[in-house]
Amino acid sequence: MSLHTDDPDGEQDPFLLSGSDLSTGYAHMVVTAVGMHSRWGKSKSRLSTPASETPLQEKLDTLAAQIGNFGMGAAVLTFIAMVAIWVLYPESRAKSTQNLYEFLLKAFIMAVTIVVVAVPEGLPLAVTLSLAYSTQKMMKVSESLYGGVCFYFVFSLV
Repeated sequence: MSLHTDDPDGEQDPFLLSGSDLSTGYAHMVVTAVGMHSRWGKSKSRLSTPASETPLQEKLDTLAAQIGNFGMGAAVLTFIAMVAIWVLYPESRAKSTQNLYEFLLKAFIMAVTIVVVAVPEGLPLAVTLSLAYSTQKMMKVSESLYGGVCFYFVFSLV
């Protein structure tokens, strides 16, 4: 095993890096750092850059939050409407054997169902609509620049 001579001054570096092999003889070593605290980890962390969101991801995040808020609002309004019907129309509950607690539980379950269904079903729809809108926008740009030939040719191959 030889010591690294990466230093421009010719000084030997007594540190072992990850993946170093001992070719002959024996060695003793003391591990002082592992993972992101090692020399390799520090070098790697300097090279890595944090991933930034694209404008489309930012818009989709905003849209997902709006869909969630809309679903929550619809759920609250449904719960209030069901309770209002229970209170304002006593003749509708005369046919039922449910008491107030069972009815409130049923209304709450209905509201939770609306929230659970609104977000997973609404987000793919929103993504599809945004991609369709973007495709139409690209087609308009293509028509104005190239007479539409290039863009239509690309989509005819798909």
